[in-house]
Parts: sequence; C-alpha cells; structure tokens
Amino acid sequence: MSDTHQPYQGNLANPLVLALEISSSALLHVSKEPFLRAAMASIGESLHCDTVSLVEFDDEQWAAPVVWRSSMHPDAGMSAVSLHDIAPVLSVFEEGSSLCVADTATMPEGPQKDLFLFRGIKSAICVPIAHDGQLFGGICLLRRRYIGKWTIEDSSLCHLLGNILAITLTHFRLYGQLQRKHRQLHDILGAFSDPVCIVDMETYKILFVNNSVETCLHKDDSLSNICYKRFMGRDAPCPFCTNAIIAASGEPYHWTYENKTNRRTYTIVDKAIKWDNDKMVRLSIARDVTDLLQTQHEKQNALVASQAKSEFLAHMSHEIRTPMNGIIGLTHLALQSNPSDDQKNYLQKIRSSATNLLAIINDILDLSKIEANKMLLENTNYPLEDVLEFVHTSLRFPIEQKGLEYICRVGDEVPLKLWGDSLRLKQVLLNLMSNAVKFTAEGRISLCIDRETAGDTDNLHFRITDTGMGISREYQQFLFDPYTQANASISRRFGGTGLGLSICKRIAELMHGSLWCESELGKGSTFHLSIPCTPARNVYCPPEHTTSIPMPLDGAGECSILVAEDNEINVEVLRAMLRQLGFECDVASNGKEALRMATETPYDIVLMDVNMPVMDGLTATRELRRTLPQDKNKKSLPIIALTAATMPDNIAEIINAGMNDHIAKPFSQDILRKKLAEWLNLH
Repeated sequence: MSDTHQPYQGNLANPLVLALEISSSALLHVSKEPFLRAAMASIGESLHCDTVSLVEFDDEQWAAPVVWRSSMHPDAGMSAVSLHDIAPVLSVFEEGSSLCVADTATMPEGPQKDLFLFRGIKSAICVPIAHDGQLFGGICLLRRRYIGKWTIEDSSLCHLLGNILAITLTHFRLYGQLQRKHRQLHDILGAFSDPVCIVDMETYKILFVNNSVETCLHKDDSLSNICYKRFMGRDAPCPFCTNAIIAASGEPYHWTYENKTNRRTYTIVDKAIKWDNDKMVRLSIARDVTDLLQTQHEKQNALVASQAKSEFLAHMSHEIRTPMNGIIGLTHLALQSNPSDDQKNYLQKIRSSATNLLAIINDILDLSKIEANKMLLENTNYPLEDVLEFVHTSLRFPIEQKGLEYICRVGDEVPLKLWGDSLRLKQVLLNLMSNAVKFTAEGRISLCIDRETAGDTDNLHFRITDTGMGISREYQQFLFDPYTQANASISRRFGGTGLGLSICKRIAELMHGSLWCESELGKGSTFHLSIPCTPARNVYCPPEHTTSIPMPLDGAGECSILVAEDNEINVEVLRAMLRQLGFECDVASNGKEALRMATETPYDIVLMDVNMPVMDGLTATRELRRTLPQDKNKKSLPIIALTAATMPDNIAEIINAGMNDHIAKPFSQDILRKKLAEWLNLH
C-alpha cells in the first residue's frame, strides 16, 4: 500500500513525555544548536513528520531556517529552504497566527498554498514560538504523505511545544548574553594597565588575574595558584592580609605596599564581592604609584618654591610701591602748586623716573602672573582709535625730540570698534612702539594695521617697523626669552629689564594670537602682532575720560572717612588728595587703633592699608566684620584695601578677609575719586 493511502492510526506521542523530553534536553545542552537538532528530531519522530523547520526571530530579524528531515522519507532533490521561500509562512507568524492544514490541495488559493504545493507538502502545522506576547520564532511540522487529519491533541501539543521552545530560547539567549558579558568583562579587566586579581578568601586560591599581574607583580617560578605564594613568595598567608577587614566592613580597603623585588610602590584597593554560588572573594586592584609619588614630591617642592616666590614678590612690591606712592603722590601735589619753571622741570623728571621704576615693577609682576597662569583678559567693547591715540600720545614727546617721522596706517577693512582687552593691547603696542623709538636714532617708525582673512581665520595684523639698529640673526632666537637683551651694552645704554618682549609674546598668546620679528642688523626691524579680529558686540563703546585735576565730589563734606596707614608720607599724600576732593579724614597708624576708632565712631568708609604694625589690615577687617553690626538696610561698613601687593592670590586674600574692594599703590587721584564715588554713592 502506498504512503498516500495508509490509514491514520492516530498520534502515538504522549504530550507530557515529549514536553518533558524537550525540557530535559535543554538542561543537558550548553549550546543552542545541538539542542534544537535534538528537539526537532524528537518532535518530528513523535508526530510522524517528514520535515520539521524552525525559524528564530531575534532583534527584529528572522534567522536562517533550521531543518530536520526524516530518514524514512527524505525529500531528495528538493533545494534548501531560504527565508525568501518561506516568507508567506513568516508573515503568519508575525501576525501571531498559526496554520493547521490537513490537505494542502484543499487550501484556498494564496502564497501559502503555492509554497506547500511547490515543496510537495501534503499536510502541515505551523505555530509561532511565542511567550508572554513576545515572538521568538516559528516551527512548521510537515508531511509529504497523507496519513489523516491533524487532531486537536496534535494542535494543542504543537502550541505547548511552541511555548516550551520560546522559554528555552529565552534561556539560551540570556545565557549567550551572560557569556558575552563575561567575555567583555574578562577583556576589560585584561586590558587594565593596573594589576587586577580575584582570590578565594577561604582557600587563598587565585580565581582570576589579568595580564598586568604577570608583568607588574612578583611571581614565584613555580607559578603557584595560591596568592601569597605566587605574589609574595611566602609559605604562609601574609600577616597584613586584608581578608578579615573587608569581610567585616563590606567596604573597600585602601593600603600601600612596596614590592621588595622591583622596588616599586603600589596602592591597592581590596573589596569583598560575591562570586559563584554567592561565595565571598577578594577583588584586588593595584596601581603602581612610584612615579606619581615622585611627581607629587617634585610638585610639592615646586609649590613651595612658587609660594616663596609669590611671598617675595608681594613683599618686594609692598616695600617698593609704598614709598613710590609717596613719591608720585607728592610730585603730583607739588606740580599743582604753581612751581617755578626749574622746579616744574625737576618735578617732571622725578615723576618720569618714578613712573619708569613703576613700569619695571609691573613688568616683573606681569611676568609672574603669566608664569602662574593667573593673568586674565578683560574683554569689552573699545574703539581702536582710542588705542592708537593712547600709543601716539604716550610716545609723541620722544618721537619729536628725536626728529623721527611717525606713520600710522589703518586698512579699510579694519573695524573701527573691537571686542577684546584694550588695556593689554595698549600694553603690547606701547612696548613694541617704545622699543622702535628707543632703538631708532633717525629715520621713521610706522604702525600699519590690516585685516587678514583666510578660510575660517580672521585676524588683525599689526606691523611695527623702524629704521633703527636692527637685530642680528644670532640673537633673534632669544629675543622673546625673559631677561634677555641683544648684548650688555644695550642694557647699559638704553636701560630696561629685558622683560617687555617676553611679556608681549605671552599676552599675544593669551589673546590666541602670535608675535614674531623680522630684522637684519643695521637695516631696522619689523615686529608682527597677529590677533583674532573680533568686531564690537554692540555699537556703543565707552569713551575714556582723563582729567588732570579731579573735581570735588558733591556731598563729600558730609562723609566721614577713616584712613588706616602707618607710612607718614602716604598719610600726607592721601589726606591732601582727599581734601582736594572735598573730604576730611581721621587717621589710625595701625590696625588695632583702626579697630578701636571704627567701633567708637560711625564712619562712612574705611581706607585700610594691608601691611601695618601691631595689627595688619586683614586681621583688623576680620575683627570689624565680626563686631560691627549691619545697618537697617543690611549694608556693612565699606572697607577699601590700600595695597602694594596686586598678585591674584593677594587680591583673593583681601576679599576673603571681608574687604569690599582694593586700590593698588601707587594710585592716582582719579582712581581714588572713582572708588569713593562708587562706594559712597556720590557724584
């Protein structure tokens, strides 16, 4: 009798036995592929199928079909099944539906019928592999001979198997993800440059080491798997073992260890973590800190040297600026007292010498700020014309005195109003132009400004050219080094510290620009300054106001001022300046006296010197802030520091002590007037 006419004897498979067999098989297999082949064989043989096809659905994609074929009825001559071939069935799975066909010849016309007839399928059951609404794939049980209709038990068993396969595939996927994570963790720990080790806290057995352990830590030649033998070369556990500490605390434990073999120092972090079966193990991560400790030692030495340098500069600034304040202040007052022509000439020379000395001090402090990365640019809108006018006015007298020709040319594309630090730009241009005037005996000096754009760059190019003595190629490479001049005779003849160009170059770099020189000995020099061209951010640019004699402030006579200053000359200068502005003042010669006077008299403002005997200005200010109450408007007594120390750290210390503002010595009457008007709200 042919296969197509054999009477159907019913399903001989026991559903529970088959389900148990597939579930047990899943526990016995580590890999998914062998399990699927065994499960499909059990299903096919139990349900008398010729072919069983299984397709996985993962990450929104269908995988290539896995096919089991019966050895009793092979489909010889049929081509392999592809995803394209079974697309009609896949669409059924994606809809969450199933197919149960007893005779494919009686199916309605459609792609499923065409597929089955083309593959010689007589009957089929196709069910999705799904669990909790999630699709994991689909399975098709196919017969090429007719042996009767599928029963309800057959259909129910297929759906049960679909659920079991879904759960099993979930298990394999999670296990696969776990294996990938394990490999990733192993690779990550292996890639650590720091040694990583995991040790059984009971047996001291090494469970994991990364590659760095072998190269960084001492290991015994026997390569023992016991941590204290392998790493420490000991026959017993280390007396400093941290197992008991981390087991009791549950927190990481940091300790430092010096390896006696390689003379390297390691800092180690130990932590008790759970391992397989919740077994407690020790995770140890070591780091070689030998070089770091050496660097920290060197850094500490550098910090101490830097602090000593800062203290020296602050002390030097105070010791020089304090008498300078008296010299410049008294000279200013003397020039306002209608001196004779000879006296006026002497006074102007005194003021010029003091100003030159002050410029040297400022150069040294500026260099120190730059070296400490504490020089900050203050960007504002400014007219370029004000900068050029300032430079020309400052140099007009020496230019005319030498009979030099002065040329200033500004390109048509150069914006008239810019955004940036105009004060620092003036400093750089004035230094470069001063050098040009200083080293040019005859001829001309020129300042040309052009706007240069190339690609994404937009720069202002300043060219300062002179017809002076020029610079040899030998010394050009050292031109921007601190304290450097072409030769000793230049220092003797023209003066200066050799700091100006070094400061200019570093300021140019702070502006994200550059400064360089082109020169030939005996033929003059050209200095190039290139900085970003940033037009003003709005049309308005505040004008610069300069007045020779500041006007008195309205309401000054009603204000009470306390001056705390120990230098008698500076007291005399400050009192005279205040009287010209309309103020009278009381004077304290030290901080302790200022503290007593300020607590007894309700002053409107205190001008406090920082460095004074008995009690300094900072301590006095702290005591005043602690003892003096605020007024009803919750405003405290304004205290303005009079200081010769102007480094950023010094200013921060002044503000932290409770002072409101500071005036740097030596100061002009304009600055004093501006500060008093601001804090006393006068006009």
